[in-house]
Order: sequence, then structure tokens, then C-alpha cells
Amino acid sequence: MSTSYSDIGKNTSGLFTKGYNAKGLFKVSTKSKGDVEFTANAARDGKNNLSSGFESKATLKIQDITAVPYLKFDSKKAVVVGSELKNLFVNGLNVDLNVEQGGADKLVVKDSIKYSNENLAASLGGSFSTNEQTPYTVGADVSVNVEPFVVGADVAVAVKKDADNSISWGLRAYSASLFGALFQVSGKDNQKQILISGAVAEKINDDLTVGVSGQVDTKNVSGPSGALACEYKFDKSTSLKTKASFQGFPEGEKSSEIRVAFGLTQKLSSGVTSVLTADLNARQAFEESSNIPHSFGFELQFE
Repeated sequence: MSTSYSDIGKNTSGLFTKGYNAKGLFKVSTKSKGDVEFTANAARDGKNNLSSGFESKATLKIQDITAVPYLKFDSKKAVVVGSELKNLFVNGLNVDLNVEQGGADKLVVKDSIKYSNENLAASLGGSFSTNEQTPYTVGADVSVNVEPFVVGADVAVAVKKDADNSISWGLRAYSASLFGALFQVSGKDNQKQILISGAVAEKINDDLTVGVSGQVDTKNVSGPSGALACEYKFDKSTSLKTKASFQGFPEGEKSSEIRVAFGLTQKLSSGVTSVLTADLNARQAFEESSNIPHSFGFELQFE
């Protein structure tokens, strides 16, 4: 099946975004597999805030249709009840409907329709909230295989009661054969802000992958940013990810940010994995910095 818009270039972007969850976090998660799956987690962050959550879903076969009812709970956010219907009427057509309870006065209903085949993936979705402060949203995206690229576009509109509607959009192109190159352009109509970013991730050999990324803001709202990252697999059970990143800010706001991050993943046994992470404020090494200080994290995953 074709890659969905949200998954375009995820192997490249994951080198820079996944495995660095170092926010003073200690987390334990467990997952059971089968026709009925159950996932639970408990976490404590650097400010001693506790959080927990669980997700349960079942897989039911009804002739050619696969139904996946699910229940999610997050102590900080909401309770979500929903179901996904796969291969509805035709192969590759999926429908997902869920209801999210985010407080006594906030109920959000979300619906999405997705279709994919070997060369195309498309989706249409929307949400409605009983809270007047939460905008109604509708969005659509499409991605197409055009060898050697996967290209896609998306657009979303948030309808607000007492304010102008907000429009956001994005374009992506990715090629696994051309150095894992990922190119993205995204914009917000209200601010006339356009973000242009690019990244490459090249697999040097079976053990080492290296990459570089960068982003510029045409309105200089967030400032330019860039990163160098690599992942090295010592063996089948141990890998290390490292990243050096730079984040600029508009002139006069605050000094630029330079950070170094590490993520060590160790498979302790067939069902237990540990992840040790660190995110260091490198600017503190040579001058005082008011940016986010060092942080560390540890996670245990049970399956």
C-alpha cells in the first residue's frame, strides 16, 4: 500500500525526533499482543508530575471487514472511545470514528475516512467540539508514488466562532533511494508564515546511519534551525543515537540555543527494553544561558 501523508519520510525524520525523550522523565510501559491488545504506562517528569494512561483494542473479523474497537485513557488529557473499520466495502477503505471526553464541558467527536492502494493514499477528516472555545476542524491529505519519490499535500481549516478561520497547509517529497531526502514546505495563512525544511539520512552500512536537517522561517517567527544526527547499532540489542542541534531566534528575543542529545536503547531480554536519554544545553559549557537546562530520562518497556 502507498505511504500515507503523515508517514512520508518518517525513517528520515525519526533519526532527528525519536529516541531523545529526555524531559526528566521516568516511564514504565507494558504491552500485550494478540486479538486483544493492552498498553499501559506510568510516568514521572522532572517536576515530580505524575501521569498514567492505558489503551485497549480488539480485532474482530466480520466477513471481509476488520473492526478494531478501542478505548484510551490519559490522566492528563482525556478518555477516548472509538472504532476503526478496515476494508469497508472495498479493499483499502478505512473509517475511524471516536469520541473524546476532555473535561466536564468538552466533548470532541472526530471522524476520518482513509483510502489507499499501491500508488495512492488519501484521507478526509474532521472534528466537532461542544466547547465553544475549541474550533471545528476539517482536513484532507493525499500522497502519490512517483518513482523514485513519494509526494503529498495536506490542508486543514479550523473554523472559530468569534475569530477568523485558520488555514494550514503542507507539501512533502521523499526519496528513499536519494540519500533518504525529505523536503517539506508548510504554512499558516493567518500569519502568512511559511516554513521550509529539508533533511537527508544516509545508511553508511548495516550499523551506521548519519543525517543532517535544516529549517528556515520566511517570516522569522521561529528563527532558523538545523541538526546533525547519527545512529549506531552495536549489535542486535543495543543502539545509540546522538544529535547536535541549533535553534535560532528572532533578533532581540534571546540567544540562540545549542543542544546535544543522546539516546541509548538496550534490549535486556526478549520482552524488556530500556531507553536512557539525555538532552544537554551545550551553550552552558562556554557562557551563561537562560534556555532550557540539561534534562535526562529513563524508560522501561515490557512486551
